Amino acid sequence: MRTPSLLNVQGVWRLLRLVALIAMAAGLPLHALAQTPAKTGVLKGIVMDKETGETLPGVAVNVVGTYFAAVTDGKGQFIFPRIPSGDYSVKFQMMGYGTAVHNGITIKT
Repeated sequence: MRTPSLLNVQGVWRLLRLVALIAMAAGLPLHALAQTPAKTGVLKGIVMDKETGETLPGVAVNVVGTYFAAVTDGKGQFIFPRIPSGDYSVKFQMMGYGTAVHNGITIKT
C-alpha cells in the first residue's frame, strides 16, 4: 500500500485553494458550493386496532416510494424525524391484519 507523499498532499491543498480562488473570482460565496439541505418535517403516529382500539406493536410502516421504513414500538408508536416536505402514501403491514395504505399525507415545514 502506498503512503501519501508530502508532494501529493501539497498538490491537493493547491487544488483546493485554486477552487476557492475561482469561486471568489466568480463572485460566489464558498458556502454556495455546499449542498443546501432539504426542508424536512416529522411524520409520527400510533397504530391501533380499528375494532378494539388497542395499540399494535410490531407493525411495519413504510413511506411508499422512499426508503423510509420503521416498525412500531411496544406502544404502537412510530416516528420519521426528517421527511422531505411533500405528499406521501404510507403503508402499514402486520401479519394477521394484512395491509392498509393511507394516501394524501402531506409533510409541511
